[in-house]
Amino acid sequence: MDLKRRNTELIKKFETMINTADEKLAEELVASDAAFYTPASPEPLYGGKGYLSVVH
Repeated sequence: MDLKRRNTELIKKFETMINTADEKLAEELVASDAAFYTPASPEPLYGGKGYLSVVH
């Protein structure tokens, strides 16, 4: 599979993850040690679940 096609598929998955709040996809697409910061939480939120809690 070429890079452009792979990236297109990843973006579609990411879009689906955001639009559906799919935690399984979030865990697949977002590194577990990725930290997300928000004024609503005194501590960083991590991984796919943390990302979804910031965007939803």
